[in-house]
Amino acid sequence: DYHEKAENFEVIKGNDSLKKISFTYPRTESDLTQVSTANFENFTKVNNISTVLNDIASERTSNEIWKWFIIATLLFLITELLIQKFVK
Repeated sequence: DYHEKAENFEVIKGNDSLKKISFTYPRTESDLTQVSTANFENFTKVNNISTVLNDIASERTSNEIWKWFIIATLLFLITELLIQKFVK
């Protein structure tokens, strides 16, 4: 019989604990068959890791918005300083 839920067991011989084992359910979690290559048809095959790293770096720098956050932060700081100076 198969277990219907995930459980942990301890194998005991006499008073000694020999090993701890676990069973998972459903058994598809432990499926060791190879994945079909049909799932990877839409992926690009790359022969060089430096090409991938360069592509990632160029995509990251092309759409960065960190500069706008720094400008907004500086504007808020200047506004806060002006409020503190003139409101007192």
